[in-house]
Amino acid sequence: MKKILFILFILCASSTYAQNNKRSALEIPENNKLKLIEKSKELKEQSTERYNIALEKFPKSITLKNGQRAFLQGIDEFDKPIYSVLDNYGATVTARANHLFDGGSLGLNLTGAGITAGVWEGDYIRDTHEAFNGRVVNLENGNFSVDNEETSHATHVSGTIVSNGINTSARGFAINANVIGYNWTSDYSEMSTEAANGLLVSNHSYGSLPIDSNGNVTYGSYGFGKYDSRSRGLDDLTYLAEYYLPVISAGNSRDDSTAGDYDLLYGNKNSKNSLIVAAVKYVSEYTGPESVEMTTFSSWGPTDDGRIKPDISSRGRGVYSSDSFSDTGYSSKQGTSMAAPGITGVILLLQEHYYNINTSYLKAASARGLLIHTADECNTNFFGADGPDYKYGWGLVNAKKAAECISNDGVTSLIYEGTLQDGESFQLSLDAIANEDITATLSWTDPAGSVYISTQEDMLNYRAPVLVNDLDLRVSNTSTTFFPWKLDPESPSNPATTGDNIVDNVEKIEISNSTGSYNFVVNHKGALTNGAQNFTLILTGVDSSSLSVTDQNLNTLSVWPNPSLTEINFKFPASEKTTQLMLYDIRGRVVYEDIISKGNGTIRGQIDTSALSRGVYILKINQGTTSIQKKVVLK
Repeated sequence: MKKILFILFILCASSTYAQNNKRSALEIPENNKLKLIEKSKELKEQSTERYNIALEKFPKSITLKNGQRAFLQGIDEFDKPIYSVLDNYGATVTARANHLFDGGSLGLNLTGAGITAGVWEGDYIRDTHEAFNGRVVNLENGNFSVDNEETSHATHVSGTIVSNGINTSARGFAINANVIGYNWTSDYSEMSTEAANGLLVSNHSYGSLPIDSNGNVTYGSYGFGKYDSRSRGLDDLTYLAEYYLPVISAGNSRDDSTAGDYDLLYGNKNSKNSLIVAAVKYVSEYTGPESVEMTTFSSWGPTDDGRIKPDISSRGRGVYSSDSFSDTGYSSKQGTSMAAPGITGVILLLQEHYYNINTSYLKAASARGLLIHTADECNTNFFGADGPDYKYGWGLVNAKKAAECISNDGVTSLIYEGTLQDGESFQLSLDAIANEDITATLSWTDPAGSVYISTQEDMLNYRAPVLVNDLDLRVSNTSTTFFPWKLDPESPSNPATTGDNIVDNVEKIEISNSTGSYNFVVNHKGALTNGAQNFTLILTGVDSSSLSVTDQNLNTLSVWPNPSLTEINFKFPASEKTTQLMLYDIRGRVVYEDIISKGNGTIRGQIDTSALSRGVYILKINQGTTSIQKKVVLK
């Protein structure tokens, strides 16, 4: 039998830092921060121990059949070695992110300012590149020095996320965001520490594959689709850090003639809580599924238990971005490595937009759910069949639609972050917007599952779900109950059906041409681990404006009518302290301000909005150190 090696690789088809550096305005509770720092130490110790054990048994480096050098990183749970090796304007248009930019159709002028993305790679980013203007910092072993294949990849990925657009054809997604760079050694330990510092998103355009002693990938082995220690480790980390979302490239295995098409996800690509990205070709204008064409290399699912992976698709062919051969160098590359940073950039912009409106960030489950909720249908091979598939995941990313969902929250959409207690259910009734489609998406960050260890034969395509807390979403009207999409791993090329989904920690229901009132219910099967489960429910195509008066988080402030035409009324409890009332526009500018003397009872008032532009505003009440706020829409 051939000896199997496990190779960690960058998916491209062609700690020295200040611990108190904040990566966003996110305030991490001290007890959560301590848990993440402790987890970081634990993971660092594990990584060092596994490397030292591996070093006693295996060579520090090997040469693959294709001539590439691979370097030892450690061992996996089966005591087999893990080796590491290397594996935009057009991208922003494909993602519809250009609508969020300065001069974009939404008028948001988002740049990612104030937020940092993490980039884990095989080597340094060329931090002196003109595209970065001081916003990129390598946090391991000093700054960039030598151009090579690994630094080229790292610089290209980072440019897709944050390039300033000095070369207009290579503009990144978030031109004022920052990047911190690490190499992939001890990545989970470093990710845990950074999550404690408020990191919201990170990019990982690498993974692992099983390689035999002759340098060939052993496709068809039990590891493909398997929930292993790498995928479990990510779920364990993200469950502790509920605002932190790792974005991971799906892999490029379909470029190998021996690979086949399905069941090609390996290692960290089988985690439940991360966002796994497939690569498609450039889309100049989306008009329907026929607009999107899959690349020849992007790896397809399913996971062994049938989960819908990859999650989302973005451009990964012919992506033009910064390169490391000079401070003014640029190049085109392809691979799922190039698709993942586009999604990372979109998340930066959406988090900025959400913070501008709510002065808080989306939880990771919300960000992941929002991208899935607003994705566009891709697969034309199903002859018009709707729903997800194991190729494109939930479809092509649509940053414009996701931003609109945030803007219209409390009007024609709803983004609700709640907690389901053991034995309880969550229910909500809303009216449909006549003749529009209702979409309902439930997403949650699930606790880490169990890694099944048995014989290689028994582990091959082991179908038992790794879902721990099985939440359920149901939508009903007076005549029908609607169920979420699901896929069948035994027939991966078949179109999606609807029914009881027992494997995915995201459930999506779509209802065409809806009318009347609908009831939305979230419940669960069995007992919830840890006695409760946080979740996010996202709705579009509904009239959610009635919720603005009775919002559970701000029920001391009432605002009506909302949406408003020419004035808004408000009432809230008086205080012994002077009250400051302010109305902000979506860019954070104060357009109305008033000071109300301290008093007793209830304060009531009215604001004339007839001279204000139509759009989304924030009404904020400050009383001493206490503040509450509510979104107001002028139409």
